[in-house]
Amino acid sequence: MAKKPIGEDVPTLYIRIYNLIREMILKMDLPENEVLPASRVLAKSLGVSRSTIIRVYELLRLEGFVYSKQGAGHSIKPIQKKTNRQFFS
Repeated sequence: MAKKPIGEDVPTLYIRIYNLIREMILKMDLPENEVLPASRVLAKSLGVSRSTIIRVYELLRLEGFVYSKQGAGHSIKPIQKKTNRQFFS
């Protein structure tokens, strides 16, 4: 059996953060309409770059888990039979 290069099956940092937040939404650990932390705040608390969090929030928005309003940040969309498939692993 051929060996995989080190780290090949490990998701990138932004995908791991995306999956964590996504699971929290699906398990309703994050209530509907809750405002997510500002990208700068979350980035600082996780010790990652702000661009990583911006990428996470954009993916969550594109996948229909959050909505955003200019100047108001990102909020959790109401759950409407969202898919339980994992887009990235």
